[in-house]
Amino acid sequence: MGDHDLPNQIDFIRNYTNQEKITYIGHSQGTTQMFSALANNLEYFKERVNLFVALAPVVKLGSSK
Repeated sequence: MGDHDLPNQIDFIRNYTNQEKITYIGHSQGTTQMFSALANNLEYFKERVNLFVALAPVVKLGSSK
């Protein structure tokens, strides 16, 4: 989803709105998709996303004190 779906959604929105960059707000799974996408293709998103807001990111703090 981070490799294919998210870039296609971002490009669709950019084309539809004629905006060079967009703001991405993800919640839970949406943050995981963006974290994965950024890890694999950072330059692509630097050119297309001006702000990434992560609401309720998925994390596991198993061994933290």
